[in-house]
Amino acid sequence: MKNIFLLMVIVVFSSCSKDEATIPQDQLIGSWTKVQSRYEYQDGTVQTDNTNGCSLQNKIIFKMDGTFEELSYGLNLNTNDCTLQTNGFTGSKTWSKTNNGSYIFSKTSTNPNYDSSLRLAITAVFQANTVTFRFQETDIDPSDSNPVLYYNEVYQKN
Repeated sequence: MKNIFLLMVIVVFSSCSKDEATIPQDQLIGSWTKVQSRYEYQDGTVQTDNTNGCSLQNKIIFKMDGTFEELSYGLNLNTNDCTLQTNGFTGSKTWSKTNNGSYIFSKTSTNPNYDSSLRLAITAVFQANTVTFRFQETDIDPSDSNPVLYYNEVYQKN
């Protein structure tokens, strides 16, 4: 009887290992294509730019380790084909999700020819296979009579 009880205890504790704990995967993980940009101006007007041409092949890939990579395509005028562009950026590209559901995207450049950047998506709305990030414009020109206050980027999951 002791052996059966001991066996049951071992089975219960061995099935509860930390390695099997499920950590929910963020919806952002994966490959996305930018399909639209929207700009919201101070006077309430909205300008929408749909992605077209070679830009439709641009991808941003968010990885589980908190990094991301960007693949940008441009038109090769010699071959009239869309080709992967290399911009010479070296450094790290990271993303994280805050406690309130915002996302932070950071590019830290080690190349003096490229600026580092930090962007905070104040909202991220996931619907079916799309996500819309809303960014607040922080670099407003005081002489601009109708500045962009917010810009939105819409991505479709590949």
